[in-house]
This record gives sequence, structure tokens and C-alpha cells, in this order.
Amino acid sequence: MTNWIKSNWPGWLSGIVIFLALGVFIGNKTETAAQIGDFFAGFSAALAFIWLIAGFMQQRKELVLQRQELALQREALEQQREELNRIGKYAALDQISKILKEFEDSLPKKNIQGITKIEDLNQIFMPEFAKAVKILEPSAHIDISKTYLEWAKIEGVCKEFLSAIMSVVILHNESSEEADLKFLEGEDDAEYIYFNYDSIKNIRPLRNYIGSAHFLATQITLCTPGLKKMELANIETIEKIDPKLINREGVDKLRAEIAEIDRIKKKSE
Repeated sequence: MTNWIKSNWPGWLSGIVIFLALGVFIGNKTETAAQIGDFFAGFSAALAFIWLIAGFMQQRKELVLQRQELALQREALEQQREELNRIGKYAALDQISKILKEFEDSLPKKNIQGITKIEDLNQIFMPEFAKAVKILEPSAHIDISKTYLEWAKIEGVCKEFLSAIMSVVILHNESSEEADLKFLEGEDDAEYIYFNYDSIKNIRPLRNYIGSAHFLATQITLCTPGLKKMELANIETIEKIDPKLINREGVDKLRAEIAEIDRIKKKSE
């Protein structure tokens, strides 16, 4: 009962004031408008004062709680700092591995049909690529821009996954104590993962993702010629509509890359 009174004192004190005010009002039988106005003004001021004090006390209580919370946070940060010093680079690797988990959690929000988890990327890549690559066939009568736009969403999220994988690989390379680690160069994330799989497959934060990443990197690497030609076909479609929308230097570079790919292919035949 005592605790209730202490915690609810503004309410019961306001009730007492209201009860006394009603008694005074009824007992005096106040009749004029001026007297009624003065009475309610004084009554309201008393209630306002009570709740003003209550507000100050609540703020004081909240400040005390905030100080206690800050003290706990400082203690937690100090413990975390000691833990980071103890486990060093591995703490950083565990921290960056959260990027991969966050990426996986974001997949359903991307609203790409058929993709809600990382495993879906491998299952959908080749079937959708087979559909999209038909834009390179003149007789297919396909809306190139529309088809490529849909494909670009899939290609983009796949490459976003490989980019997250590479973030972990790069951090590992920078913090590794093994000076003799050797890695092959790659033109992009897909090639790097494809060619260096044996070197990166045992990186601890990648253990739940590297299998899917390597399989996807393999598909993208093998499809690179088609991917570049699809990109060029889309650019040329846009160029016909408005040449000003095209980056001429970028287009020339892409055409040169495709020509080199075709040259190497013919040489190997």
C-alpha cells in the first residue's frame, strides 16, 4: 500500500484537490460568472502545479536510469575491448561475416521472383541466363531492353553475393599471419573466387557460404562471353533511341573485350 501511494501520489493528490474544490464550490454556492471563472482558474493552477512536480520527479528518475545504463554500457564496452584484444583478427573476421548473414536476410526484400535464400541464386542463374541470352538471336523477336532489365536484377544480386564473399577474403588476406599465401589474379570477383577456391575455402567465416559462392562464380565465369554480349546488345538498343545516353568510351571498351574473347576462342579451336 505504501509503495502504491508513493508511485501514484500525483493521482490521489489531484483527487483530494478536486474533492476539496467541489466542497468549497458547493458550500459557497458561487453564482456569478466572474467568481466561477476565478474558482476554476485557481483549481486548474493547483492541478497543473501537482503534475509539474510529478514531471520533474519522473525526469529525475529517468536520468538516474540513464546514468546506470551508461555505466553498464561502459562496462560492456570495456569487456568487449578486452575480448577483441584477446582474440585479435578473428574477432574482425567474425564481425565481417555478419555481412554475409545480413545479405542473406535481405534477399526476400529484393522482390526478385524465385530468390529468397542464397541457394536460390545457383538454382535460378543458369535457367534465367538461358532465357535472357536469346536476345542475341535476331530471329527471336524479343524485347531486348525489357528482357535484359529483368535479367540484370538477377545478375546484380548474384554479383552482390560474390562481392560480400570477397570482402571477407580481402580482410583475411590483410590480417593473415601466413606470409607465403599465394593467390591467383582475377578480372573480377567471380574469376577470383573461381581460380582461388582451394586457397579460400577454409577461411572460417566463409564456411557456410563458400560452396554456393564457388558454384555461382563458376557459372558466371563460364558465361562471361554471353554476359558481355548481352550487355552490349542492350546498350546498342538504347543507342538507337538516343545516342546521348551512351558512354562512348565504355561501349568501345566493351566491344574490345568481346573481340578479344572471340579471338581467344577462335585461336583455341
